[in-house]
Amino acid sequence: WKDRKFFTGISPARPNSVKTNITLRKATLHDSSYLMAWRNDPITMVQSKNQSPVSPLEHEQWMNSVLNNQDCQLYIAENDIGERIGTVRTDKKGDTTILSWTVAPTHRGQGVGTSILTKMLRQLEGHIVAYIKDSNTPSIKMAKSVGMKVVESEQGLLKWELRK
Repeated sequence: WKDRKFFTGISPARPNSVKTNITLRKATLHDSSYLMAWRNDPITMVQSKNQSPVSPLEHEQWMNSVLNNQDCQLYIAENDIGERIGTVRTDKKGDTTILSWTVAPTHRGQGVGTSILTKMLRQLEGHIVAYIKDSNTPSIKMAKSVGMKVVESEQGLLKWELRK
């Protein structure tokens, strides 16, 4: 587990994307409105545990809780022109790091999700887990592409794992 502020790199070329430099930085309260919009995006909600939209008050409470939790790290991914293109979160539970992520709706299908995940994984060690709905094809492809393997399946939820 390495604690750094910024991670950079180049996303892989994809047929419908351009190469872009991606930076991960720790989220701040200034990112709250973007995170709430992404969270309440219909496609994101379908793939979330809680499929109801969150209110501004609920989101503000969640954001403050996450930013003040030392076992949780929330990052914003930005492209080379400073656009927020997604988010990745790590939660430490003992010796395990639980990953979750969202690609901004305007940047889906461009290959940036795998680049975001790859950059985050470069900073992590040990037992890494992600829980993904079996209907979430883009996230399943991302997990596979970074070497994660399914270790459990229960009621439509897949547990993906990576040890490094």
